[in-house]
Amino acid sequence: MSGRLLKLAGFLLAGVSAYGQLKLPPYSAQTLPNGTTVYVMQRKGVPLVEIDFAMRGGKESEPAKEPGIAAITADLLRKGNASYTSDQFSLALDALGGSYRVRTDEQMTMVETEFLAKDLGQGLSLVSQAVLHPTFPDPEVVKLLGQRRDDIKSLKDNPSHAISPYAHAFFSEQRTRMAGLSTRNRSAELRDRQSPNTTSECMPAPT
Repeated sequence: MSGRLLKLAGFLLAGVSAYGQLKLPPYSAQTLPNGTTVYVMQRKGVPLVEIDFAMRGGKESEPAKEPGIAAITADLLRKGNASYTSDQFSLALDALGGSYRVRTDEQMTMVETEFLAKDLGQGLSLVSQAVLHPTFPDPEVVKLLGQRRDDIKSLKDNPSHAISPYAHAFFSEQRTRMAGLSTRNRSAELRDRQSPNTTSECMPAPT
């Protein structure tokens, strides 16, 4: 028994030692005139490029009466912009063989994308339209809110799955009114008012 413990301890120490020697590839940082900070990390030999956008504004920035608005806003970024409808954006993304996903945590919203290195220009242009120029079309807003309500209602059949989405609202003393988000004038509010989670406030406009 003691021999096994010694072997396990040696394995763990070796792992910690290896972890301590871990070094990230060199990277550069540049602040653009509009205030956006750009980090670039190169890995030669990999024909892929990952483009991530980190924007201030997450669950902690949500108004008390609008829990879930950060994630809803993030999901709507790809549902229509100044240059593409939702379907056109999806077709353009598929044509490039790219990937796109969003996630929202307590303090920020992340847009994570990946393209072939040869398609960097097209991929950056496509994603920039979604991040900087979303239009929040009325039909897409209504559709997404309907999907969210259906998802929340389905939690009644899976109580264990309901813990995570409601934990934040409970511990932050917010009322769990996610299922009661009204579709009335919601799209106009998303377009017109300065929300802590909208791109106009989270990300400086290009100069």
